[in-house]
Amino acid sequence: MAQDDLGIAEHIIESVPRFVEIAVFHLQQSVEKAIKAALTYYEIRFRKTHDLKKVALQLIKCEPSLKSALQEVEVLKPFAVEIRYPGEDEEISIEKAKGYLVLAKKIYHDILSPLPTECHPAGG
Repeated sequence: MAQDDLGIAEHIIESVPRFVEIAVFHLQQSVEKAIKAALTYYEIRFRKTHDLKKVALQLIKCEPSLKSALQEVEVLKPFAVEIRYPGEDEEISIEKAKGYLVLAKKIYHDILSPLPTECHPAGG
C-alpha cells in the first residue's frame, strides 16, 4: 500500500503535474503507511493519527537506527490534511514536489531496510 502511494505520486508528478497537491498527499500517505506497517511488524500499537512525528517517534523507540532517516518526516505532515482544504497555503511547485518525492522514497526505503526481506513488498 505504501509502495502504491509512492508509485501514484511519482506518476502524477511526472505525467499530470497540474495535480501536484494530490501527489504530495500520496507521498505523505506512503510514509505514514510505511511507518505504521513497521510499527505493526514490531507489535507496537499506535493511535489513529496522521501526525508523522508522533508515529515516527514510536518507531525510533523500537528501531533507533532510523532516527536520522525519520528526522525529516515533519516536512510531509501538512500534506495529510491541510493540503486538501482551500486556504492560504503556498502553491507547491513541481520542483518542490520532485524534492518531496525523493525524500519520501528515501524514508520509505530506510524504514524497510532493517525489516526482514519477507516483510518487503514484491518488486519494492
